[in-house]
Amino acid sequence: AHRDSQGDWWENWDFSASHYQGTLYQSMSRHHCLQCGKSYKRRDHLKRHVNYECGMPNRFRCPHCNQDYRQRGQVWQHIRHLHKNSKMCCIDNETKETFYYSVGNKSD
Repeated sequence: AHRDSQGDWWENWDFSASHYQGTLYQSMSRHHCLQCGKSYKRRDHLKRHVNYECGMPNRFRCPHCNQDYRQRGQVWQHIRHLHKNSKMCCIDNETKETFYYSVGNKSD
């Protein structure tokens, strides 16, 4: 009964684009890749995608199972979940350099 007396709260809400200004409006807009159509909330994430990921082969490899990923962070997450207690490192497929996970500034 209480719910019925309040009516639909959204009926009085202004959903027009002109209602949103400044950072609120900017956070709602998306940045789209012109090549593949992926969209990102943050412009710097789109920039990373265009410069290092879009149309490129997966760059980083798990040394434990040879699974390839686009970002090192994806390899770290993969190792944590599938290769528990294994060495936290990945291989750059372009340079063949090995990167080791650093716990210096992480709270994990």
